[in-house]
Amino acid sequence: MKRAILPNFSSISFLLFVVLISSAAAQQYDLNYTLNSVFEGNAVIFRVDLKFKSDAQRVTKLVFPSAWDGQEQLYNSIKNLRAISSDIQIADTAEPNIKSITHNANQTVHIQYDVVQDWAGSEIKDGLFNRAILQNNYFYLIGNSFLVYPEIDEEKQIFVRLQWQSIPKTWTLANSFGISKRQQSFKTSIEELRQGIYLGGDFRLKPVPVNGKPIYVATRGVWKFADEEFNSLVGKVMRVERSFWNDNDFSYFLVLLFPTDDSNSSGESRTNSFVIYASRNAEKPSEFKYHLAHELFHDWNPKRLGGIESESLYWFSEGFTDYYTSLLLLRAGLITSDDYVADYNSVLKNYYTSPFRNHSDKQILIDRLSNYDAQRQPYQRGNLLAHNWNAQIRAATNGKYSLDDVMRDLFKSASRNGFRLSNTTINHAIKRYLKEGVLEDIQRYIENGLTILPRKDIIGSCLQMKIVDFAPFDAGFDIEATYPKKIFVGVKEGSNAYLAGMRNGQKWVKGGIERDPNVMAEFVVEESGIRK
Repeated sequence: MKRAILPNFSSISFLLFVVLISSAAAQQYDLNYTLNSVFEGNAVIFRVDLKFKSDAQRVTKLVFPSAWDGQEQLYNSIKNLRAISSDIQIADTAEPNIKSITHNANQTVHIQYDVVQDWAGSEIKDGLFNRAILQNNYFYLIGNSFLVYPEIDEEKQIFVRLQWQSIPKTWTLANSFGISKRQQSFKTSIEELRQGIYLGGDFRLKPVPVNGKPIYVATRGVWKFADEEFNSLVGKVMRVERSFWNDNDFSYFLVLLFPTDDSNSSGESRTNSFVIYASRNAEKPSEFKYHLAHELFHDWNPKRLGGIESESLYWFSEGFTDYYTSLLLLRAGLITSDDYVADYNSVLKNYYTSPFRNHSDKQILIDRLSNYDAQRQPYQRGNLLAHNWNAQIRAATNGKYSLDDVMRDLFKSASRNGFRLSNTTINHAIKRYLKEGVLEDIQRYIENGLTILPRKDIIGSCLQMKIVDFAPFDAGFDIEATYPKKIFVGVKEGSNAYLAGMRNGQKWVKGGIERDPNVMAEFVVEESGIRK
């Protein structure tokens, strides 16, 4: 062992010096979490210590998890909230996800709470990945499912410390802020902390180099394909997207392929990370390429483009992302030209046959919360406008510029403080290439819901455009109202569903429907105990 020699310091003064430094460091964190894993048979809980410095106010609101992506009452995972600091009182409020803490002014508040899995078993179905998952061989948490924090500005940058204790030494440990770190200190915001992912256990973790920087890919369980196949797909998609933006300024990024017991898959962009929730029966990684390309593109649109001014910009954040999803997959060689054309035709078909095609944007934003067809309108409108504007820019500039240049200009503008995506900033960027701008298009097609007509030069001279008669989609019953409880409601007399024998009150036992009028739907229903 080597001894440090510090001239002019006695051993006593040296120890005092260390204590003072440590005390100062301990006080610099706005939020200080210590998470202790406790194993009780097959059950696991996290015992969480939270410390934060209160301000001059003597009452602080404490925010619990509430809801995320279809999962409600996430606060049920938070148990045994208790005060450790003296002179603290905790009280309920009218809102179940908000507690009130009374304390001294400028006091360090120290509380504890337990995080539990509030559902039984180990099957991950029906979006349970959005709840706290605590198994005896792994845990998976999103910030929305387990973090308790004092109410502060969600976008303000704060200093956070995470300490993971009593985690088995053999477990992989990773989250949105680093890998294999049992003590973490970083600067972030409440929103980024809440949007983080946190995992540990029997996950397999592999670095995938992209432009000289590693992306860490994690998965667990048994798949029908090798991890390397999925890792290769991640690398290809990330390379083409970072090259598009000419942006490799990512100090850290985590991709998670999480196995579920559902039959479908979904994806989500989160803080410094991306997650694919996929059926363990998936045949090959290519099934995830659209989810992967779409959600990874969100790291720029809208995140690195300054964020959107309001939800009325979904046509840009989602629709333009859909446009570039197919385009960049084509450029990466992950889909063919025929695939690209088929994707575009699918958007056209779904848009033209949508019952919400000519609804105003204000109405769409209301209906999208309860209706799938309304929810898809911003995607479709933005995608079709992106195709039109790209063709318009290329025609106006004799092929010298395209929509790509507009997107990169927006990225450069976003480096300025306070820049936000809005109709005005988007129009300003496009006016460099189209003198008349696009505000009139936005008002006509997005705000007022007039029908978007595709340009004939949309993709190139090698393709022909023709008009095809196509019936609008009509299920014959209220899909959105029926699905949650699987009891048919809203069956229309005279519809094909009614003529086939469907009635209100019947139980949906098996079968399903595609939102395509050319595809027959087949259901097994139950009525008075009899299946039909």
